[in-house]
Amino acid sequence: MFIFITILSTAAIILGLSWYEYKGLNKEEKEFKDIYFSWLFSKKAGFNPKLWKKKGLDFYNRRFVQAYPANQRWIFLCLAASFLYLSLSGFIFALFVPGRIQGVFLMLHMIAGGVFGMALGAVVVLRARYHYIWGESSQSSQVEIDRVLVRIFFWVFVLSGLLLIVSALSMMMPFFSMPAQLQLFGLHQYSALAAVLAAFAFLYLTADDT
Repeated sequence: MFIFITILSTAAIILGLSWYEYKGLNKEEKEFKDIYFSWLFSKKAGFNPKLWKKKGLDFYNRRFVQAYPANQRWIFLCLAASFLYLSLSGFIFALFVPGRIQGVFLMLHMIAGGVFGMALGAVVVLRARYHYIWGESSQSSQVEIDRVLVRIFFWVFVLSGLLLIVSALSMMMPFFSMPAQLQLFGLHQYSALAAVLAAFAFLYLTADDT
């Protein structure tokens, strides 16, 4: 069931975000492709790994190097690195490797989880004031909708991360029965899925921010 929901939700958010981008294009940007899937396939066909590498470096410089002073930058780098390892190790074992994560991968998973928890708390303290969902704005309606969506995904990521931390810590405590442990494990899995999807949506919507 988790594999099915993961595939379905991943496809849904990719199609949903690309549809949102498509509807926001003007006629010149659409290049007279009035059919969504024609635009989507033409965009996929134009995929250039070198261009995406450049975009990735530009994104890193803009969102990490330029956005934060050096004494804060390491917090966001720790959050990104720990979350990347947690996502890769967790989903590889959940989707492709029979049995739960174990051994050295589990030990590293737990270490990365501790780093993630501390970095997430620091990021909330530093960035929460910039992510009020509703507020006065002089921006155009489309720009304001974009900003609201970014803020929503930010808070979905934060709440999902909190559930990840709470469920992981709870499973380490000797206070819960086996059925409760299984429920907590399920909560941990679906919180991880929500966090990954929210992070992807957040990065997708902010990829061209200046």
